[in-house]
Amino acid sequence: MSENNKKILEEYLEIILKNQIFMADESYFVLQTINEYWSQISKDGYELFFKSTYSAHITRYTLSITKLFDKPSKKYKTINIPFVLEYIERYMNDIPFFNQVNLIKQFSLLGYEIKYLNSLSDYELNKTILEHFKKNLPSIDYSGDLLLSKTLDIIKIYRDKHYSHEEYIDFSSLPKTTFDEVSNLLLYAKQFVSIYFLAYFNKYFSIDGINFFFSEDAQKTNVSFKRVLEKAGLINLKKNGK
Repeated sequence: MSENNKKILEEYLEIILKNQIFMADESYFVLQTINEYWSQISKDGYELFFKSTYSAHITRYTLSITKLFDKPSKKYKTINIPFVLEYIERYMNDIPFFNQVNLIKQFSLLGYEIKYLNSLSDYELNKTILEHFKKNLPSIDYSGDLLLSKTLDIIKIYRDKHYSHEEYIDFSSLPKTTFDEVSNLLLYAKQFVSIYFLAYFNKYFSIDGINFFFSEDAQKTNVSFKRVLEKAGLINLKKNGK
């Protein structure tokens, strides 16, 4: 990969991280706080305000996550995971790894034996990583991971019918999913950017493949939100030890 193409890849990964993963993460933490303290914060005439806040963050959360996995369009350029996978596959023959040892340790956390990964050439390792993310890529045609694809299909139905087209629908008739199931889509995306930032740019974002340093930054908004709630007398963080 030429230096120019490598720079472009870094820009693409940063767009996914900052414009999609970070925004989804940020909204996720706020939503969790509203859920946790709903009985307290919905009192004294605040219910409508926090319902509106919740709705805004649900919309942001849903749109950010679905955008991560939308198939590339021929009409316009959408920089997301399928788009970047295609970009990497196109230029993988001349992409040098920055530090293969660290990469192997990190990638092994996704279910691969270190001994096997050490036996691979740079090209074979690159191909293995690419095939891992392609094979597990959530898709509404269910060509990737089945459970992730099912969750993605559900939230895309909500996005297309409610957020994009504002159709009048009976939500009780739609299939259901959970925060935990949707958060697994976000985990896939976090692992994707974490592995490729480490592979080509030697940037560490995780130690265990589950917890990510950039999520700490995404929690800052929620920390401020909790402080506002406490100053308004709606919650008591010290009492709850938080």
